[in-house]
Amino acid sequence: MKLDLSRNYFICIINDLNVNKTSYYAIGLCRNLMEYFVNKLYLRYNNLNSKIFPDITTALDFLKKSKHDHAVFLHLGTLWYNDFLLDIDNLLDKTTLLLNFDDQFYYPFYVNAKRLKNVANEEIFANSKKFPNDLKNKITYLFPHDEIVFHQMIQKLKQHLGYNKQTAYFFPFNTESYQAEEFTSILRKEKISYFATVAAGLNHLKYLKDAGYNDDLEILFYDSNAYALWIMEKIYTEWDGKDYPKFIDKFSFQGPNSFNQEFINNNWLDFLTYFNGEDSWLNWFTKFKETAKISYVNFDLLGSGDEDLLHFVNTLCCDKTGCKILWLSNIFFYEPNNISWPLKFLEQKFCLLLNLCFQHDQSLLVQAHSPYYKRDSQFFTCDYNLVNYVDHINNIFNW
Repeated sequence: MKLDLSRNYFICIINDLNVNKTSYYAIGLCRNLMEYFVNKLYLRYNNLNSKIFPDITTALDFLKKSKHDHAVFLHLGTLWYNDFLLDIDNLLDKTTLLLNFDDQFYYPFYVNAKRLKNVANEEIFANSKKFPNDLKNKITYLFPHDEIVFHQMIQKLKQHLGYNKQTAYFFPFNTESYQAEEFTSILRKEKISYFATVAAGLNHLKYLKDAGYNDDLEILFYDSNAYALWIMEKIYTEWDGKDYPKFIDKFSFQGPNSFNQEFINNNWLDFLTYFNGEDSWLNWFTKFKETAKISYVNFDLLGSGDEDLLHFVNTLCCDKTGCKILWLSNIFFYEPNNISWPLKFLEQKFCLLLNLCFQHDQSLLVQAHSPYYKRDSQFFTCDYNLVNYVDHINNIFNW
């Protein structure tokens, strides 16, 4: 559900990276990240509008002639935290003309566009109010004009997120929330016979527990990272179901920085609680391993060509009765992927994949976190109207 702020904000995206001073590579990555973060704002808050400007002065001149009362400026190369717009909203009062972090204006800043109309630009910057210092630590500037520093910052960002196809990464727990009530209502008491999912976490076991599964259950783990598939295979061939944190600790893998030992231990306790305690979990897991036929495939949904994608969809085992699921997790709306891929590309790939899936089997249920459809549900069926939002994305990000 979207949130209402006490003010309606106009987002000024400042696209002032100069190709004479900044590489095309850096500009491309900064645009990808801007698309991702601004789109998150659209998903999180009501009544937002945005426009791309070549510099701050052009944006200020536009605001003076507009009907917008409040504006937030975002520079290419800046990453901000989820609630920064909410914090701005809470910090403002009627006298605030400009709210910023520093005089370089690399970081996000706020301008009272209503008062702006009768004020010269130099007066605006002379009467600024500063953000609290603790908020600045939550903002990151990538320094795209410095090739060496930018590369280091991108690598640091990927490391923080636990993502790199060339390294041994694995997510012992899923990053997306578990939507039990919606999932079971969609199934209409139909048990699962086929489940294709990314090689990450244990949420798939929760879904299988709640929905139930048929005696001919097949599970396919697919992933772009072979090491993640290898660990998942070890889980199902060597793990006895006891002390998951201790079991995965013997593997050397990279994950998000937030996945520390305390986080893993707490998630494991929550997982056992979901299964009504360890004894109940062990009984369920033992029977499950005796029943399920499990396979693994190294496949990159985003990096594959159309023919390879079609081949992958056609290999999904859909000649079964019962519920058949393709679990996409948040592949198409996940910060590390949005570093490498423009939002328009991800949206088009998502549309193509859904269409191929439902051409292959109309009874397939597809799960995905997608920013491209105005709906609260994360589950897609063949009867859903696949409206393409490429035009919507182009209107916002007309680079």
